[in-house]
Amino acid sequence: MRCVMTDGQKRLLGKRNVIETTWGVLKERFGLVFHLARTVTGLFRHYCYCLLSRMLKPVVFSLRLPEPPFALAA
Repeated sequence: MRCVMTDGQKRLLGKRNVIETTWGVLKERFGLVFHLARTVTGLFRHYCYCLLSRMLKPVVFSLRLPEPPFALAA
């Protein structure tokens, strides 16, 4: 009798569930819901940029930048 899937395929299916859950949590918590990526590389790059900007945000806002010598008109 033939099996529906091999043991290797079953392991990969279990790993896929972990990966899909991780991406789902990232999308939910970081607001990465919508992106029109044309390739898998473009989608991965978009997620990396979003995560990197999320990690660098506290560092950038903690920097004390000097005040400009004159007030900018509103």
